[in-house]
Amino acid sequence: MSNYLTAIIIDDEIDGRLLLSSMLTEYCPAVRILGTFDNAVDGLLAIQKLKPELVFLDIEMPKMNAFAMLEKIGTIDFEIIFVTAYDQYAIKAIKVNAMEYILKPLDKEDLLKAVDKCLVKAQTSKQNQLNTSIGATGAKMAIPTRDGFLFVDQNRIIRCEGDGNYTNIYLENDQKHLSSKTLKEFEEILPSNFVRIHKSHLVNTQYIKKYIKGNGGTILMNDDTELEVSRRNKELLLNFFNI
Repeated sequence: MSNYLTAIIIDDEIDGRLLLSSMLTEYCPAVRILGTFDNAVDGLLAIQKLKPELVFLDIEMPKMNAFAMLEKIGTIDFEIIFVTAYDQYAIKAIKVNAMEYILKPLDKEDLLKAVDKCLVKAQTSKQNQLNTSIGATGAKMAIPTRDGFLFVDQNRIIRCEGDGNYTNIYLENDQKHLSSKTLKEFEEILPSNFVRIHKSHLVNTQYIKKYIKGNGGTILMNDDTELEVSRRNKELLLNFFNI
């Protein structure tokens, strides 16, 4: 399983190719650029030969535009991020299941957001493949991070804390890692001994030391972290312990 996302850039403007390449190199280390191409004809050949996982694609180009090129491909088995100066093609972009549609001039935050979406999707797919290969009860799991994967024993995970589109993973020995996967995705992957106690907290019940009564209540973990239990999740937690 590779720790990066392979990509190519197709854009007839040299300044656009250079800027995008530079920004990816500086801000997106998990993206590996296989090549850049200045027209859709060469881009089509590159896709067929290099089989990238992600294509950064301009729309209006000589000889053939982006949509004509995609029609020739048939089955699209890679992610597409359109980078264009034209805003009138957004509906067409949706129809080809593009991951993002970024308008020029290129903005750093727009690029990071688009790349992160691709990484999360790719890493989720790879995680599912890994889970299948090791079995649902496999002790090891791959935690996707911005620059690759962290392999950990599921039993060492104390809790997961949501942080927007990211999740903080707390392990034994005061270790903490930021993952580019949402808390909801971890809830779906982790085994049944992990219980969602709050919109921001998913805990390993093996590390719960005490439950303190209240509106929803709070729990005290083995590392003495105190976490709020929401009213809607209180019953779920208590049912887990047959209370």
